[in-house]
Order: sequence, then C-alpha cells, then structure tokens
Amino acid sequence: MSEQSIEYLKTNFGINPDIFEELAILKIGNEVYIMNKDAISFKQLKTCHRGIKLAQLFSHSIRLSTGAVQLFGKFATKNTIQLNYAEAIMFAQGKEIIPRNKPIPNIDGLVIAQYKQFPIGIGNYKEGKLKSMITRSQVLRFGWRKRKTKYKGALPL
Repeated sequence: MSEQSIEYLKTNFGINPDIFEELAILKIGNEVYIMNKDAISFKQLKTCHRGIKLAQLFSHSIRLSTGAVQLFGKFATKNTIQLNYAEAIMFAQGKEIIPRNKPIPNIDGLVIAQYKQFPIGIGNYKEGKLKSMITRSQVLRFGWRKRKTKYKGALPL
C-alpha cells in the first residue's frame, strides 16, 4: 500500500519516485508515514507514530497530508496552481476561492496550491473553484481570540 502512495504522487503530480529512495515508508492502519530509514528500527522509546504523515488511504482515493504537500510539492510538475497573495491567504485560512485568470483545462480533482513556487497545501479544484483541504488544526488564523475573564487585569488566553 505504501507503494500505492508513491505511484499516486508520480501519476497525479509528476513527482519523481527517486526522491523517496533514501526514505522508509510505513503503513499503519489507513495512514502512510515517511521517515528516515533509521527511524523504522528505533524501538527504545514508545512513540505514537514515527515520521511525517504522507497520506491517508481511503477505499476510493488517497488524501495527501498538508505536511507532505509542503515538503514534496515543490517537485510537482503537474496539477499545480499558482495563487496570488490574497488567494494564498484565503486558501491557507481554509476558504474556497475562485482563482482569477487561472483556468486549469482538463482538471477536476486534487491540485497542489502554490504561492511563488512554495506549496501551501492540497485543494480540490472543481468547476473553476478551489476548495482548500487544509485541516482545521492547520489553517491560518488572524487576530486574537477574545475571552472574557472574571479577573481584572488578567490576560485573555
């Protein structure tokens, strides 16, 4: 199954599989992790998981993680979309955007969103709209959250 993830990256995004030669790929449940080959035999500490989450496997598709896209997305040669500054901010906030002057012919599905060649994350491009697939815990948030406190002079957390 881990080879399935690498083949998916090659087929859908044009990422050369040779990039992953020096790395170990480990499938745990329906998740695929990528790590240094030495980490796969590291058993001195009990850990939740090792490495960086590469993808999550579903019966009908594969969903790349934001971390994997940001790490390996620079090697993508197809299914990428360049965003301007305002679009990149909105995308990083997890919003759906309509990229201006950027029609992508013959693409309906997952694309790597980039700003100045830096991969931001994965998005679903359909009917001229790009929906951010950045997880809620990783979306870019602006401003302070204001909380009421019963203590005068206390800082809101």
